[in-house]
Amino acid sequence: MHQGIATIRPIVSICRITDSLPSTTNALLTARERVMNKDQLVGNLKIALGRLDEKMASFSGNQARRRHALQLQGAGEVQRTMGDARQIIKHSIKHTLKHSAKQMSA
Repeated sequence: MHQGIATIRPIVSICRITDSLPSTTNALLTARERVMNKDQLVGNLKIALGRLDEKMASFSGNQARRRHALQLQGAGEVQRTMGDARQIIKHSIKHTLKHSAKQMSA
């Protein structure tokens, strides 16, 4: 059950990341750059496991477990956002260096 959720979230996340970028930036991304980095992957996994744990806690009525699941989801959101930022910064630096090299050679 965990494996099915973990494989769906990365695909959704990739779509979310590339949709949030400006269209010109999105067009410049290669397939390799659209692959998630470690922070995005682990963040998505924490969110998925937190959601699963939250559902299980709501069935059992265990409030402590539910709070822990919500904390896990929050930590996953933060880690995924850090991965998104890291990917955008990496792409921006790469694009800036490429653009600078073209200007210097012209």
